Amino acid sequence: MLFYNDSKGKFEPIQQLEAFQFQTESEMHQFIENLPNISALDMILLMNPSTPPREPLSFLM
Repeated sequence: MLFYNDSKGKFEPIQQLEAFQFQTESEMHQFIENLPNISALDMILLMNPSTPPREPLSFLM
């Protein structure tokens, strides 16, 4: 996420997105297959590092 700093006249990063990590290759493939069905809100929640993931993410399976 970028923020435009008027005083410096440039964009500065204020938050980075979480990288997805999977325990198994099968879990990764399941995630990829279900990706088109994930809502934008669910994707934002998955990518936001400030909130720990719930166990398990049933909408991904």
